[in-house]
Amino acid sequence: MDKQHLITELQSHGLRLVEPEIGAAGRKGGAGPSDHKAVTLDGTTVMVPIFTGTADRSPYSVRLNADGSVLHWQEEAIAPISFPQQPQFYSLTTADGVPYWKIALPARSGCSGNYGFADLYALQRRG
Repeated sequence: MDKQHLITELQSHGLRLVEPEIGAAGRKGGAGPSDHKAVTLDGTTVMVPIFTGTADRSPYSVRLNADGSVLHWQEEAIAPISFPQQPQFYSLTTADGVPYWKIALPARSGCSGNYGFADLYALQRRG
């Protein structure tokens, strides 16, 4: 299966995490890409449903082995998979005391640098 087709499958069916603490913390409900986690397949980072009923029944799952995280379709290992780390700005708060992680979830690995959407939001609010 090519990468784009696999990404479409994961975004449609979701992903079961055998170890729920894999990757950066996710959240259930709310605005934005909730119920999802960022995953990286062959250099492409996408948001995939994790905390949904569909994901609970998905034929796709992630398991850890000695080499890292491995994506499985049913019981067959099909590809290495990784999870971006929590962005640095998540440890910060706005001037009003709101944690950045409550404002925005990064949708791609490029948001994990020193500045992200939440930083811009905070700067705009400060005027």
